[in-house]
Amino acid sequence: MSWLSLGTFNLTTSWLIVPSAGEIFRVRHFLSTQYDGKYLKAIIAKAFDSNPISIYNPQRLSYRQNEREVFYFPKDVVADGLGFIRLDNTDVNWSIQIEVYQAVFFSSNSKSLFTNALPDADISVSSTQKSTIVPEKTDSSRRSYLITNTGASTVYFKFAPIGANLTDATVTVSATNYDFALAANEKFLDSNFSQNAVVGICSGALAAAKVKVTEYFYA
Repeated sequence: MSWLSLGTFNLTTSWLIVPSAGEIFRVRHFLSTQYDGKYLKAIIAKAFDSNPISIYNPQRLSYRQNEREVFYFPKDVVADGLGFIRLDNTDVNWSIQIEVYQAVFFSSNSKSLFTNALPDADISVSSTQKSTIVPEKTDSSRRSYLITNTGASTVYFKFAPIGANLTDATVTVSATNYDFALAANEKFLDSNFSQNAVVGICSGALAAAKVKVTEYFYA
């Protein structure tokens, strides 16, 4: 049993949905400038990626210097992931690192749960051009996957809209426009069987992200 990093994300006044099917989450805060006592507040909730976005069990998220906040969301409510939205309008850049608690669970039918991990080759990610990290599932099937940053530079990732041409200039990702980021050796787990493609770009001269596609089945 351990904590798995889901990545580091910027909080804004627009909804951010981080895919995860966990129950217990830990949040650590980072600011772009030294904390000057400004009142920072946000919401964390189970979120459903609808239009408009629906949420369940919203809880207050406040900046806490050198502390980690722990949140619990029951698994009996199945959502697309965690939703975050910032409520203040200060000029402070506020980002958070999210971790999910990993534990071993047993099925009620006493069958063993097996995991079949299918790792892809390392993907070289440059700082000048976006790379396809995970391709879209065009056959409407879905998969869960684990992204590991095995390079030395931070890598920024963006979920591409369904059906988007990944070579098109409208599909952008940068250090200021991303959905999640991974520092060296950090991991991101999408356990919601996503269909979207993911593109990435790095902050240094060269980095590498390693993608594992993981299938679950009972034996």
